[in-house]
Amino acid sequence: MNWGFPHRGNAPRKPSHANIAALGGAVVLLTPVVAHAESVTRVGTVEAVVVERNTLVKVDDMNFARVGSRTTAGAVVLNPVTNLCTSPNGVVLSGTCQPAQFAGMGRRNFFIRVQYPTSITLTGPGQAMTVDTITLNASPDLTLSAPGSSNGNRRYLIVSLSGIFAFKMGGTLRVNANQAAGVYSGNYTVTAVYN
Repeated sequence: MNWGFPHRGNAPRKPSHANIAALGGAVVLLTPVVAHAESVTRVGTVEAVVVERNTLVKVDDMNFARVGSRTTAGAVVLNPVTNLCTSPNGVVLSGTCQPAQFAGMGRRNFFIRVQYPTSITLTGPGQAMTVDTITLNASPDLTLSAPGSSNGNRRYLIVSLSGIFAFKMGGTLRVNANQAAGVYSGNYTVTAVYN
């Protein structure tokens, strides 16, 4: 009996271990390489500023970023129009500067008087520093109505259609010679008087 094989010499042979290994290697080579998935998670922030009529809300703090200490005094100017810090006398700067920002709500074509300090004192681990020559950028929501107004108490016309406005505040940081390293901060008051 030949069980379906016409000739005894044509019966299938048992594969050898070498043939099985070669076949297994070919299957591995043809199998696509599976990449391991990597996951990175970041936390985002969402903000909204809500203002009520005849109020003032602080949106952002003034920040001069990082300033290098040196053997001579220097200054850092924070421009509230460009949001950039520069140094007229070569103080080394690093990081992102940010003007203070405030928002409020009045009525279109009504006036608001903004009162702010003419200087701010910053204290920390070393000698106190000051911010002076404080300037406001009220565009495009407010228009200065009396250009001759004194610094720190200016009258503006609300020109935004909604009556909602924002303004930014910058100034000049006076850095002392050999300023001690550390974090310096100071508080100040801004007042909005609605007319």
